[in-house]
Amino acid sequence: MPSPRAHRLIAFGVAPNTLYYVVVEADAEFVVSVEENGGADDSDNDGICDAQDDCPNEAPGAGDVFATAVDITVSTGAIGDATCYSNAYTATSTPGDASASDDHDVFYTYTTGVCATTLDVELCGGDVVHLLSASGAHLASGDATLPAFCGSLTTGSSLSAFGVAPNTLYYVVVEADGEFVVSVEENGGADDSDNDGICDAQDSCPTQAPGAGDLFATAVDITTSGDAVGDATCYSNAYTGSSTPGDVNASDDHDVFYTYTTGVCATTLDVELCGGDVVHLLDASGAHLASGDATLPGFCGAITTGSSLIAFGVAPNTLYYVVVEADAEFVVSVEENGGADDSDNDGICDAQDDCPNEAPGAGDVFATAVDITVSTGAIGDATCYSTPTQLPVRPAMLVPRMITMCSTPTPPVFVPPHWMWNSAVAMWCTCSMPAAHTWPAAMRPCPASAVPSPRAHR
Repeated sequence: MPSPRAHRLIAFGVAPNTLYYVVVEADAEFVVSVEENGGADDSDNDGICDAQDDCPNEAPGAGDVFATAVDITVSTGAIGDATCYSNAYTATSTPGDASASDDHDVFYTYTTGVCATTLDVELCGGDVVHLLSASGAHLASGDATLPAFCGSLTTGSSLSAFGVAPNTLYYVVVEADGEFVVSVEENGGADDSDNDGICDAQDSCPTQAPGAGDLFATAVDITTSGDAVGDATCYSNAYTGSSTPGDVNASDDHDVFYTYTTGVCATTLDVELCGGDVVHLLDASGAHLASGDATLPGFCGAITTGSSLIAFGVAPNTLYYVVVEADAEFVVSVEENGGADDSDNDGICDAQDDCPNEAPGAGDVFATAVDITVSTGAIGDATCYSTPTQLPVRPAMLVPRMITMCSTPTPPVFVPPHWMWNSAVAMWCTCSMPAAHTWPAAMRPCPASAVPSPRAHR
Protein backbone atom coordinates (compact mmCIF):
# COMPACT_ATOMS: atom_id res chain seq x y z
CA MET A 1 0.00 0.00 0.00
CA PRO A 2 1.19 3.56 -0.64
CA SER A 3 2.61 5.33 2.31
CA PRO A 4 0.17 7.56 4.16
CA ARG A 5 2.89 10.16 4.05
CA ALA A 6 2.32 10.98 0.34
CA HIS A 7 3.95 14.17 -0.85
CA ARG A 8 2.30 16.72 -3.14
CA LEU A 9 4.11 19.14 -5.43
CA ILE A 10 2.18 21.76 -7.35
CA ALA A 11 3.00 24.32 -10.10
CA PHE A 12 6.59 23.76 -11.00
CA GLY A 13 7.68 26.50 -13.33
CA VAL A 14 8.56 24.85 -16.65
CA ALA A 15 9.19 25.76 -20.29
CA PRO A 16 6.97 24.56 -23.15
CA ASN A 17 8.08 21.71 -25.43
CA THR A 18 10.85 20.65 -23.01
CA LEU A 19 11.89 17.27 -21.60
CA TYR A 20 12.07 16.90 -17.83
CA TYR A 21 12.98 13.99 -15.50
CA VAL A 22 10.92 13.21 -12.42
CA VAL A 23 12.74 11.18 -9.71
CA VAL A 24 10.67 9.30 -7.12
CA GLU A 25 12.30 8.26 -3.82
CA ALA A 26 10.36 5.67 -1.84
CA ASP A 27 10.81 2.53 0.35
CA ALA A 28 7.81 0.63 -0.89
CA GLU A 29 4.74 1.04 -3.04
CA PHE A 30 3.87 4.53 -4.29
CA VAL A 31 1.72 6.49 -6.70
CA VAL A 32 3.06 9.47 -8.66
CA SER A 33 1.02 11.86 -10.80
CA VAL A 34 2.49 14.40 -13.23
CA GLU A 35 0.13 16.87 -14.84
CA GLU A 36 0.51 20.15 -16.62
CA ASN A 37 -1.46 23.04 -15.26
CA GLY A 38 -4.93 23.03 -16.84
CA GLY A 39 -4.46 26.57 -18.09
CA ALA A 40 -1.67 25.35 -20.35
CA ASP A 41 -3.94 23.26 -22.57
CA ASP A 42 -4.10 23.57 -26.39
CA SER A 43 -7.50 22.02 -26.91
CA ASP A 44 -7.64 22.52 -30.71
CA ASN A 45 -3.97 21.61 -31.31
CA ASP A 46 -3.30 24.81 -33.22
CA GLY A 47 -0.08 25.60 -31.36
CA ILE A 48 -1.73 28.40 -29.35
CA CYS A 49 -2.41 27.75 -25.67
CA ASP A 50 -6.03 28.00 -24.69
CA ALA A 51 -5.29 30.94 -22.38
CA GLN A 52 -4.00 32.95 -25.35
CA ASP A 53 -6.32 31.49 -28.01
CA ASP A 54 -9.34 33.52 -29.16
CA CYS A 55 -10.83 30.22 -30.35
CA PRO A 56 -9.53 27.55 -27.94
CA ASN A 57 -11.84 24.89 -29.36
CA GLU A 58 -11.58 25.74 -33.08
CA ALA A 59 -8.39 25.53 -35.12
CA PRO A 60 -7.81 27.99 -38.01
CA GLY A 61 -8.83 26.80 -41.48
CA ALA A 62 -6.90 26.76 -44.76
CA GLY A 63 -5.10 30.02 -45.47
CA ASP A 64 -3.94 30.59 -41.88
CA VAL A 65 -0.32 30.72 -43.04
CA PHE A 66 1.54 31.47 -46.28
CA ALA A 67 2.03 27.75 -47.06
CA THR A 68 -1.71 26.95 -46.91
CA ALA A 69 -2.99 29.92 -48.96
CA VAL A 70 -6.38 29.41 -50.65
CA ASP A 71 -6.50 29.91 -54.42
CA ILE A 72 -9.28 32.26 -55.64
CA THR A 73 -8.24 32.59 -59.29
CA VAL A 74 -11.50 31.05 -60.50
CA SER A 75 -13.87 32.39 -57.85
CA THR A 76 -12.16 35.84 -57.85
CA GLY A 77 -13.25 36.41 -54.26
CA ALA A 78 -14.02 34.93 -50.86
CA ILE A 79 -16.28 35.43 -47.84
CA GLY A 80 -14.44 34.61 -44.64
CA ASP A 81 -14.20 35.01 -40.89
CA ALA A 82 -10.75 35.72 -39.47
CA THR A 83 -11.84 35.38 -35.82
CA CYS A 84 -10.09 32.04 -35.27
CA TYR A 85 -7.07 32.70 -37.52
CA SER A 86 -3.60 33.48 -36.18
CA ASN A 87 -1.57 36.64 -36.72
CA ALA A 88 0.99 35.06 -39.07
CA TYR A 89 1.69 38.21 -41.11
CA THR A 90 3.56 40.75 -38.99
CA ALA A 91 6.25 43.38 -39.24
CA THR A 92 8.89 40.78 -38.29
CA SER A 93 7.52 37.59 -39.88
CA THR A 94 8.56 36.03 -43.19
CA PRO A 95 6.65 36.93 -45.24
CA GLY A 96 5.69 40.18 -43.57
CA ASP A 97 6.19 43.95 -43.75
CA ALA A 98 6.15 47.08 -41.62
CA SER A 99 2.57 47.96 -42.58
CA ALA A 100 1.17 44.75 -41.03
CA SER A 101 -1.37 45.17 -38.23
CA ASP A 102 -2.10 43.09 -35.11
CA ASP A 103 -5.23 41.62 -36.69
CA HIS A 104 -5.68 37.99 -37.70
CA ASP A 105 -4.48 37.08 -41.19
CA VAL A 106 -5.89 34.99 -44.07
CA PHE A 107 -3.74 34.17 -47.13
CA TYR A 108 -5.07 33.80 -50.69
CA THR A 109 -3.44 33.25 -54.11
CA TYR A 110 -4.48 34.62 -57.51
CA THR A 111 -2.88 33.94 -60.92
CA THR A 112 -3.37 36.67 -63.51
CA GLY A 113 -4.57 35.94 -67.04
CA VAL A 114 -2.78 36.32 -70.33
CA CYS A 115 -3.89 39.94 -70.77
CA ALA A 116 -3.61 41.26 -67.19
CA THR A 117 -1.97 44.64 -66.63
CA THR A 118 -3.80 45.87 -63.51
CA LEU A 119 -5.50 44.15 -60.59
CA ASP A 120 -8.30 45.52 -58.37
CA VAL A 121 -8.35 44.16 -54.81
CA GLU A 122 -11.24 45.30 -52.60
CA LEU A 123 -11.93 44.41 -48.97
CA CYS A 124 -14.97 44.80 -46.72
CA GLY A 125 -14.94 44.03 -43.00
CA GLY A 126 -11.17 44.02 -42.63
CA ASP A 127 -8.54 46.60 -41.87
CA VAL A 128 -5.65 46.08 -44.30
CA VAL A 129 -5.00 44.09 -47.49
CA HIS A 130 -1.53 43.26 -48.83
CA LEU A 131 -0.32 42.14 -52.26
CA LEU A 132 2.73 39.82 -52.29
CA SER A 133 4.81 38.22 -55.02
CA ALA A 134 5.07 34.44 -55.47
CA SER A 135 8.08 34.42 -53.14
CA GLY A 136 6.19 36.35 -50.44
CA ALA A 137 7.90 39.67 -51.07
CA HIS A 138 5.69 42.64 -50.19
CA LEU A 139 4.50 44.63 -53.21
CA ALA A 140 1.80 46.97 -51.88
CA SER A 141 -0.77 47.48 -49.12
CA GLY A 142 -4.03 49.35 -48.89
CA ASP A 143 -6.45 50.66 -46.25
CA ALA A 144 -8.36 53.22 -48.25
CA THR A 145 -12.05 54.15 -48.46
CA LEU A 146 -14.92 51.73 -47.91
CA PRO A 147 -16.04 50.10 -51.19
CA ALA A 148 -19.68 50.37 -52.20
CA PHE A 149 -20.20 46.59 -52.42
CA CYS A 150 -19.70 45.97 -48.71
CA GLY A 151 -23.42 45.84 -47.89
CA SER A 152 -24.04 45.47 -44.16
CA LEU A 153 -20.31 45.46 -43.40
CA THR A 154 -19.43 48.95 -42.21
CA THR A 155 -15.63 48.84 -42.15
CA GLY A 156 -13.17 48.02 -44.86
CA SER A 157 -10.49 49.14 -47.25
CA SER A 158 -10.20 49.38 -51.01
CA LEU A 159 -7.12 48.98 -53.17
CA SER A 160 -7.47 49.48 -56.94
CA ALA A 161 -5.26 49.20 -60.01
CA PHE A 162 -2.26 47.31 -58.76
CA GLY A 163 0.24 47.07 -61.60
CA VAL A 164 0.69 43.35 -62.35
CA ALA A 165 2.21 41.07 -64.97
CA PRO A 166 0.22 38.55 -67.07
CA ASN A 167 0.27 34.82 -66.23
CA THR A 168 1.77 35.50 -62.80
CA LEU A 169 1.01 34.14 -59.31
CA TYR A 170 0.31 36.68 -56.54
CA TYR A 171 -0.61 36.40 -52.82
CA VAL A 172 -3.36 38.50 -51.25
CA VAL A 173 -3.27 38.78 -47.42
CA VAL A 174 -6.41 39.93 -45.62
CA GLU A 175 -6.01 41.33 -42.09
CA ALA A 176 -9.30 41.31 -40.15
CA ASP A 177 -10.81 40.57 -36.71
CA GLY A 178 -14.13 39.08 -37.83
CA GLU A 179 -16.17 38.55 -40.98
CA PHE A 180 -14.94 39.98 -44.28
CA VAL A 181 -15.44 39.92 -48.05
CA VAL A 182 -12.49 40.16 -50.43
CA SER A 183 -12.78 40.67 -54.20
CA VAL A 184 -9.91 40.24 -56.67
CA GLU A 185 -10.51 41.25 -60.28
CA GLU A 186 -8.35 41.96 -63.31
CA ASN A 187 -8.86 45.25 -65.05
CA GLY A 188 -11.74 44.91 -67.55
CA GLY A 189 -9.61 46.11 -70.46
CA ALA A 190 -7.37 43.09 -70.01
CA ASP A 191 -10.03 40.53 -70.97
CA ASP A 192 -9.52 37.79 -73.55
CA SER A 193 -13.18 36.93 -74.10
CA ASP A 194 -12.65 34.20 -76.70
CA ASN A 195 -9.57 32.66 -75.00
CA ASP A 196 -7.48 32.84 -78.15
CA GLY A 197 -4.44 34.36 -76.45
CA ILE A 198 -5.06 37.81 -77.95
CA CYS A 199 -6.35 40.49 -75.57
CA ASP A 200 -9.68 42.01 -76.54
CA ALA A 201 -8.11 45.42 -76.98
CA GLN A 202 -5.83 44.02 -79.72
CA ASP A 203 -8.23 41.39 -81.11
CA SER A 204 -10.03 41.97 -84.42
CA CYS A 205 -12.61 39.41 -83.29
CA PRO A 206 -12.74 39.67 -79.47
CA THR A 207 -15.69 37.27 -79.15
CA GLN A 208 -14.76 34.73 -81.87
CA ALA A 209 -11.66 32.55 -81.74
CA PRO A 210 -9.87 31.50 -84.97
CA GLY A 211 -10.83 28.15 -86.47
CA ALA A 212 -8.68 25.22 -87.59
CA GLY A 213 -5.71 26.27 -89.71
CA ASP A 214 -4.85 29.33 -87.66
CA LEU A 215 -1.40 27.87 -87.00
CA PHE A 216 1.08 25.59 -88.79
CA ALA A 217 0.26 22.83 -86.27
CA THR A 218 -3.50 22.98 -86.99
CA ALA A 219 -3.33 23.12 -90.81
CA VAL A 220 -6.41 21.85 -92.66
CA ASP A 221 -5.84 19.07 -95.20
CA ILE A 222 -7.37 19.71 -98.66
CA THR A 223 -5.76 16.82 -100.56
CA THR A 224 -9.16 15.28 -101.34
CA SER A 225 -11.23 18.44 -101.83
CA GLY A 226 -8.51 20.32 -103.71
CA ASP A 227 -9.88 23.69 -102.61
CA ALA A 228 -11.34 25.67 -99.72
CA VAL A 229 -13.64 28.64 -99.19
CA GLY A 230 -12.62 30.59 -96.09
CA ASP A 231 -12.76 33.83 -94.17
CA ALA A 232 -9.51 35.04 -92.57
CA THR A 233 -11.11 37.93 -90.66
CA CYS A 234 -10.77 36.28 -87.24
CA TYR A 235 -7.47 34.48 -87.89
CA SER A 236 -4.16 35.63 -86.42
CA ASN A 237 -1.05 36.74 -88.29
CA ALA A 238 1.02 33.64 -87.51
CA TYR A 239 3.11 33.68 -90.72
CA THR A 240 5.46 36.66 -90.69
CA GLY A 241 8.93 37.71 -91.73
CA SER A 242 10.32 36.62 -88.37
CA SER A 243 8.07 33.68 -87.38
CA THR A 244 8.85 29.96 -87.66
CA PRO A 245 7.66 29.02 -90.20
CA GLY A 246 7.79 32.33 -92.05
CA ASP A 247 9.66 34.25 -94.73
CA VAL A 248 10.44 37.78 -95.86
CA ASN A 249 7.61 37.70 -98.42
CA ALA A 250 4.99 37.47 -95.62
CA SER A 251 2.48 40.31 -95.36
CA ASP A 252 0.65 41.77 -92.35
CA ASP A 253 -2.58 40.00 -93.30
CA HIS A 254 -4.21 37.18 -91.39
CA ASP A 255 -3.00 33.67 -92.24
CA VAL A 256 -4.71 30.32 -92.86
CA PHE A 257 -2.65 27.11 -93.18
CA TYR A 258 -3.56 24.16 -95.44
CA THR A 259 -1.83 20.87 -96.35
CA TYR A 260 -1.82 19.01 -99.67
CA THR A 261 -0.14 15.68 -100.45
CA THR A 262 0.79 15.18 -104.10
CA GLY A 263 -0.09 12.03 -106.02
CA VAL A 264 2.19 9.38 -107.47
CA CYS A 265 2.60 11.23 -110.79
CA ALA A 266 2.80 14.85 -109.64
CA THR A 267 5.47 17.07 -111.17
CA THR A 268 3.80 20.48 -111.01
CA LEU A 269 1.18 22.05 -108.74
CA ASP A 270 -1.21 24.89 -109.60
CA VAL A 271 -2.24 27.06 -106.62
CA GLU A 272 -4.78 29.82 -107.32
CA LEU A 273 -6.16 32.34 -104.84
CA CYS A 274 -9.11 34.74 -104.95
CA GLY A 275 -9.76 37.35 -102.27
CA GLY A 276 -6.34 37.18 -100.66
CA ASP A 277 -3.06 38.98 -101.13
CA VAL A 278 -0.29 36.38 -101.04
CA VAL A 279 -0.04 32.59 -101.15
CA HIS A 280 3.01 30.62 -100.00
CA LEU A 281 4.17 27.05 -100.63
CA LEU A 282 6.11 25.34 -97.80
CA ASP A 283 7.64 21.91 -97.43
CA ALA A 284 6.65 19.45 -94.70
CA SER A 285 9.06 21.05 -92.22
CA GLY A 286 7.69 24.54 -92.86
CA ALA A 287 10.62 25.73 -95.00
CA HIS A 288 9.57 28.34 -97.56
CA LEU A 289 9.64 27.15 -101.18
CA ALA A 290 7.86 29.87 -103.18
CA SER A 291 5.34 32.73 -102.96
CA GLY A 292 2.99 34.36 -105.43
CA ASP A 293 0.83 37.47 -105.81
CA ALA A 294 0.30 37.53 -109.55
CA THR A 295 -2.72 38.31 -111.76
CA LEU A 296 -6.33 37.71 -110.80
CA PRO A 297 -7.53 34.22 -111.86
CA GLY A 298 -10.63 33.90 -113.98
CA PHE A 299 -12.51 31.67 -111.51
CA CYS A 300 -12.84 34.33 -108.77
CA GLY A 301 -16.40 35.35 -109.65
CA ALA A 302 -17.64 38.17 -107.42
CA ILE A 303 -14.31 38.41 -105.59
CA THR A 304 -12.36 41.25 -107.18
CA THR A 305 -8.93 40.90 -105.56
CA GLY A 306 -6.60 37.94 -105.56
CA SER A 307 -3.44 36.32 -106.81
CA SER A 308 -2.64 33.33 -109.00
CA LEU A 309 0.39 31.07 -108.76
CA ILE A 310 0.78 28.33 -111.37
CA ALA A 311 3.12 25.39 -112.00
CA PHE A 312 5.07 24.99 -108.82
CA GLY A 313 7.64 22.26 -109.32
CA VAL A 314 6.83 19.50 -106.83
CA ALA A 315 7.76 15.89 -106.05
CA PRO A 316 5.30 12.97 -106.14
CA ASN A 317 3.85 11.50 -102.91
CA THR A 318 4.99 14.52 -100.89
CA LEU A 319 3.30 16.66 -98.22
CA TYR A 320 3.23 20.43 -98.80
CA TYR A 321 1.80 23.37 -96.85
CA VAL A 322 -0.14 26.16 -98.55
CA VAL A 323 -0.45 29.41 -96.58
CA VAL A 324 -3.14 31.90 -97.58
CA GLU A 325 -2.71 35.52 -96.45
CA ALA A 326 -5.98 37.46 -96.56
CA ASP A 327 -8.07 39.97 -94.61
CA ALA A 328 -11.52 38.57 -95.33
CA GLU A 329 -13.25 35.99 -97.53
CA PHE A 330 -11.17 34.01 -100.02
CA VAL A 331 -11.19 30.95 -102.28
CA VAL A 332 -8.06 28.83 -102.73
CA SER A 333 -7.66 26.07 -105.32
CA VAL A 334 -4.83 23.50 -105.31
CA GLU A 335 -4.54 21.17 -108.33
CA GLU A 336 -1.87 18.88 -109.72
CA ASN A 337 -0.88 19.38 -113.34
CA GLY A 338 -3.22 17.39 -115.65
CA GLY A 339 -0.31 15.62 -117.33
CA ALA A 340 0.55 14.04 -114.02
CA ASP A 341 -2.67 12.00 -113.80
CA ASP A 342 -2.80 8.29 -113.06
CA SER A 343 -6.38 7.70 -114.16
CA ASP A 344 -6.49 3.97 -113.33
CA ASN A 345 -4.50 4.28 -110.06
CA ASP A 346 -2.07 1.56 -111.10
CA GLY A 347 1.02 3.51 -110.08
CA ILE A 348 1.96 4.24 -113.72
CA CYS A 349 1.40 7.81 -114.89
CA ASP A 350 -0.94 8.14 -117.88
CA ALA A 351 1.86 9.51 -120.07
CA GLN A 352 3.82 6.25 -119.62
CA ASP A 353 0.85 3.87 -119.33
CA ASP A 354 -0.12 1.62 -122.31
CA CYS A 355 -3.59 1.36 -120.73
CA PRO A 356 -4.13 4.68 -118.90
CA ASN A 357 -7.77 3.92 -118.14
CA GLU A 358 -7.49 0.23 -117.23
CA ALA A 359 -5.41 -1.10 -114.37
CA PRO A 360 -3.79 -4.56 -114.58
CA GLY A 361 -5.80 -7.38 -113.07
CA ALA A 362 -4.84 -10.09 -110.61
CA GLY A 363 -1.56 -11.79 -111.43
CA ASP A 364 0.19 -8.58 -112.51
CA VAL A 365 2.93 -9.12 -109.93
CA PHE A 366 4.33 -12.02 -107.96
CA ALA A 367 2.31 -11.07 -104.88
CA THR A 368 -1.05 -11.23 -106.73
CA ALA A 369 -0.51 -14.52 -108.61
CA VAL A 370 -3.71 -16.30 -109.65
CA ASP A 371 -4.09 -19.89 -108.46
CA ILE A 372 -5.02 -22.34 -111.24
CA THR A 373 -4.60 -25.55 -109.25
CA VAL A 374 -8.23 -26.54 -109.81
CA SER A 375 -8.87 -24.99 -113.24
CA THR A 376 -5.45 -26.17 -114.55
CA GLY A 377 -5.40 -23.25 -116.97
CA ALA A 378 -6.52 -19.73 -117.73
CA ILE A 379 -7.64 -17.49 -120.61
CA GLY A 380 -6.22 -13.99 -120.29
CA ASP A 381 -5.25 -10.76 -121.99
CA ALA A 382 -1.85 -9.31 -121.03
CA THR A 383 -2.31 -6.06 -122.93
CA CYS A 384 -2.70 -3.93 -119.81
CA TYR A 385 -0.28 -5.86 -117.63
CA SER A 386 3.09 -4.43 -116.66
CA THR A 387 6.43 -5.60 -118.08
CA PRO A 388 7.96 -8.33 -115.88
CA THR A 389 10.97 -7.21 -113.95
CA GLN A 390 11.94 -10.57 -112.45
CA LEU A 391 13.58 -11.99 -115.63
CA PRO A 392 17.36 -11.85 -116.20
CA VAL A 393 18.62 -8.74 -117.95
CA ARG A 394 18.09 -9.27 -121.69
CA PRO A 395 18.36 -6.15 -123.91
CA ALA A 396 17.17 -8.02 -127.04
CA MET A 397 14.33 -9.83 -125.25
CA LEU A 398 11.93 -7.09 -124.14
CA VAL A 399 8.99 -8.25 -126.28
CA PRO A 400 7.45 -11.72 -126.77
CA ARG A 401 8.40 -12.02 -130.50
CA MET A 402 12.09 -12.39 -129.57
CA ILE A 403 11.43 -15.69 -127.81
CA THR A 404 12.57 -18.65 -129.98
CA MET A 405 12.02 -22.31 -129.19
CA CYS A 406 14.81 -24.74 -129.97
CA SER A 407 13.73 -27.30 -132.64
CA THR A 408 14.94 -30.50 -134.29
CA PRO A 409 14.07 -32.23 -137.60
CA THR A 410 13.84 -35.58 -135.86
CA PRO A 411 11.19 -35.61 -133.16
CA PRO A 412 12.94 -36.75 -129.98
CA VAL A 413 11.40 -38.11 -126.83
CA PHE A 414 10.33 -34.88 -125.14
CA VAL A 415 10.48 -34.28 -121.44
CA PRO A 416 8.55 -31.31 -119.99
CA PRO A 417 10.35 -28.32 -121.51
CA HIS A 418 12.00 -25.59 -119.45
CA TRP A 419 12.67 -22.19 -120.91
CA MET A 420 16.32 -21.21 -120.44
CA TRP A 421 18.34 -18.10 -121.31
CA ASN A 422 21.17 -18.89 -123.71
CA SER A 423 23.67 -16.08 -123.10
CA ALA A 424 25.84 -17.26 -126.04
CA VAL A 425 23.25 -16.25 -128.60
CA ALA A 426 21.20 -13.89 -126.40
CA MET A 427 17.91 -15.75 -126.85
CA TRP A 428 15.49 -17.98 -125.00
CA CYS A 429 15.34 -21.69 -125.78
CA THR A 430 13.93 -24.89 -124.35
CA CYS A 431 16.29 -27.59 -123.15
CA SER A 432 14.05 -30.60 -123.78
CA MET A 433 16.11 -31.98 -126.72
CA PRO A 434 18.58 -34.92 -126.66
CA ALA A 435 22.04 -33.76 -125.79
CA ALA A 436 23.49 -35.51 -128.90
CA HIS A 437 21.25 -33.64 -131.31
CA THR A 438 22.90 -31.37 -133.87
CA TRP A 439 21.48 -27.86 -133.41
CA PRO A 440 20.89 -25.46 -136.31
CA ALA A 441 23.39 -22.63 -136.49
CA ALA A 442 20.84 -20.12 -135.18
CA MET A 443 20.01 -22.31 -132.22
CA ARG A 444 22.36 -23.30 -129.44
CA PRO A 445 21.91 -25.64 -126.49
CA CYS A 446 21.38 -23.95 -123.16
CA PRO A 447 24.60 -23.75 -121.12
CA ALA A 448 24.78 -25.25 -117.66
CA SER A 449 24.72 -21.75 -116.14
CA ALA A 450 21.40 -20.86 -117.78
CA VAL A 451 18.78 -19.33 -115.48
CA PRO A 452 15.22 -20.78 -115.58
CA SER A 453 12.62 -18.30 -116.78
CA PRO A 454 9.32 -17.85 -114.93
CA ARG A 455 7.51 -17.56 -118.28
CA ALA A 456 4.83 -20.18 -119.04
CA HIS A 457 5.74 -23.23 -121.05
CA ARG A 458 4.26 -23.59 -124.47
